[in-house]
This record gives sequence, structure tokens and C-alpha cells, in this order.
Amino acid sequence: MGKLGTRNASVELFRRADGTVYFRARIWLADETRERVDVPAKHSTAAGGMTARQRAELYAAALQEREDETGELLARKRERLAAKAAKNDASKGETCERYFRRWNLVRKGKLPLQAKHDEQIWNLWLSDRLGALLVRDVTRDTLIELSHHLDTVAAEGEKFGPARARNIFSVAAAMFRDAYSSKDRTLRVLETDPMTGVPWPERPTTKPLKQLLYPREFMALVSCPDVPIVRARLYAVTLYTMTRAAEVRVLDCSAIDVPHFNVKVTMSDDPITRAATGASSATKSTKSGKARLVSLETNLAPLLSTMIAELGGTGRLFPDRPKGTPKGNQWRPATEDYIPGPDGEYGLANMLKRDLRKALAWAGIPERPELFGDSDRKASLPLRFHDLRASGITWRHARGDNAESIRQECGHEDQATNVIYIRALRGLDASELFPKLPVRLLGEAPEAKLWPSAPPGMKNTGNFVGAEGLEPPTSTV
Repeated sequence: MGKLGTRNASVELFRRADGTVYFRARIWLADETRERVDVPAKHSTAAGGMTARQRAELYAAALQEREDETGELLARKRERLAAKAAKNDASKGETCERYFRRWNLVRKGKLPLQAKHDEQIWNLWLSDRLGALLVRDVTRDTLIELSHHLDTVAAEGEKFGPARARNIFSVAAAMFRDAYSSKDRTLRVLETDPMTGVPWPERPTTKPLKQLLYPREFMALVSCPDVPIVRARLYAVTLYTMTRAAEVRVLDCSAIDVPHFNVKVTMSDDPITRAATGASSATKSTKSGKARLVSLETNLAPLLSTMIAELGGTGRLFPDRPKGTPKGNQWRPATEDYIPGPDGEYGLANMLKRDLRKALAWAGIPERPELFGDSDRKASLPLRFHDLRASGITWRHARGDNAESIRQECGHEDQATNVIYIRALRGLDASELFPKLPVRLLGEAPEAKLWPSAPPGMKNTGNFVGAEGLEPPTSTV
């Protein structure tokens, strides 16, 4: 392997965020390196008595033979490396690529999360277009052309929509604004402002639809054995308490008042302070700056009681994974030898929305492609983790709960803000909302557990849905 004439291509299997799989070929180049190339779906689908992998291997072998004859992939690689070198060539002056790295490094000390976000935007959408240009050569016309290019791509709707186009342009606008007028003298390198009179990409003409989970979809999600229990618990607690991701992350055992069916939401996670100080945890006030009480749904009480007991009654419901410990297989399908529990395996991923979409795909909920972002980007948005909170709010309105109580428990300043979170109410049956949770979330079937009585107006059976989705028998004694 590795010698010209005896090299064999190979294929690897990968899984996308929406749960679908694809093959990637690994092709040997003449410089003794390997290039990865995605195998087209039409060449990696079972047909003619051959499996998908066998057909993908045939495609890879043909591609390897073509590469040995033409060297096309090696030529592309060299072009790519030359373009990268040009971006970082300082012999004629500072390029936009080098300036962006220097500018963003300064910002990381003040706005670490924003700097990380902007770096991703730059690498994906701006580096290839601006990176090799000298900063001093960027003009108003350069940025107008960039704005027009983003409008064109947004209109096609394949890669991103108008809102994303404006988000991308904002990174370039902020960089060149600071290149002209930054308070930091070392970042001020331009005598004129190239952003003067530059039109931004067009605003969206219509607001896209946002998503919610229907009770049937939610139950399929948390009942699926391929979705790790730690994640299923996180989804249940978030939806049933209508909390934000930053709030559920730091929800403490002491905040759960099961006897009185209340959850106290008093603080939220502070990722900026964590990033700036290197601390393992940091908190701040809630988004509204006010603490609040959330009614504890009857069917969530047994789960919270179980989680509190597992944690010994203290600490966060979802503690971070201790530093230095392996990540394990939180996001691989659950297996018999993997039993998530209160042992530090709860660590919350930064990409909660991506992980949620993975879980939905594993749970077999592909009949609504808009949940995964496969639909027209201008018509609807894919499901986000924040939509769990919106689903809880919508469910409570559909159940007929008092609108003012919902507003207060969500932490919204006014009813108009609360209305924004309400998704489509049609098709929601009040009897199906906030259903009993599957027994798998307890780790093992509860036996003769006694739960406190629900407050007036709330029915509390203390029962869980069994593995087959059936309610356990109710005692007639």
C-alpha cells in the first residue's frame, strides 16, 4: 500500500446530522497522500445484487484508476494549497486573511463566543472570496460585489437564506469598520472607510415558519432506545418546564420543589465568563433578570424525583462531564453495555440543535422534512433546541391554561413576546399534551413509588408508560 501501481482506494461510512448515511472514498495521490471524496448517492445505492458498500467500492476503484492516469485530484490539492498560501503571504502587505486572524484574536479576549461564531462564518463563506486580497486594496466596489453575491446565493435558497446572508455580511462589515475606526491603534490600518454607502444584502421578505414537536413525535423521541437516556431526560425537562437552554443547563436539585409542584428558575449559564476565565462553571441572572416559579407538570414529577435521588439531592440535574474523562458514546445509539447515569456523562454539547435533529432521525421521525432543514429555507426553519421551549408554551396554550400564568412562568415581560413563541395550535388534542413519560427514563421500572399529591386541578397518578407504550394497570383497591 502506498507504492504507485499497487495502491487501492477504500471507502468509509459517515452519518449526516439528519441521520442519513453516505460513503466517502479515500484516494491515493502521487505525492503519497490521500484525498477524501464523497461518493454520489447514485453510485452508493444497493442495486443489481450488490450492496451499497460494494457499489461504493467500485466507484472508488474507478476513481483511483482515473487519478493514477490524470492526477486531477492532486492538481486540485495543489491549487487549494497555493490559494491558502496566497491568503497568508505578507510580502506585499497584510492580506484580509491575516488581518482577520489578528482582529479576531483581539476579540476573543472580550467576546469569545462571538469571535468563535465569526471565525466559522469567515472560514465557510468569506475566506475564499476575500482572504487573498490585501486589506488596503478592498474598496467600496469590493464589498458591493460581496453583498450582491450573497443576495444571489440567498435567492437560490440552496446554501442559506436572506437572514443568513445578512449575518455573513455583518462579519465583513464589522472587520472593515474596525480596520478604519477601531479604538485599538494596532487594528486601525485604513485611511478611508470602504463600508461607506455599501448596501447590505436584502432582508427576508417573509418570516419563515418555526417548528414545534407534536406529542406523538415527542414520545417517539424520548422512547427511542437509540436516543441515550441522558438526552431524552434533557429534552423532557426542557419541554415540560419551558426553560431556555442556558437555564436548564444550571437547573439545580434545590430548585425542584416536588411536594408543591414548583420549579424555581433563578439563574442561567454564563458561557462568556466560563470562556474568559477558564472556569468549569459560571452563572448569571436569567435573561429577564428576574427569578420565577414554573408549575411542575404532574407527569414530570416522578422523573425529577428519580434524578434528584440519583444525584444524592444536591448539585445540578445535568452536571458537566468532569474534565479529563472520556466522552464515551453519548451520541452513538445506545447498546446493552452502555447505560447512561449520574456519573458525569451528562455533559451538554455545544450543538444542541444538531444533536436534537440526530435524535429525531434515530427515532424514525422523517415524515416532516422541515424539522431537519430539507424544505425550502425561505418557507420554514429547521427544528432548533429552543423550539422545545416553544413547544411547551404552545402545548400549555392549547390545553387552555391561563395566558397570564404562562407569560409569567416563561419569564416574558409582556404578552406580545409570549405570543411569538406560540406555534400552530391546530391539531393539538388537550388530552395528549404533556403525556406520561416512558419508563426507560428512570433507568429501571419504578416499583411502588409514592409521589406527592398534585395540587388542586391537577391529576397525579404517579404512573409511567411501559416499554410497550401502554399505561400500567391501575389498582382497584
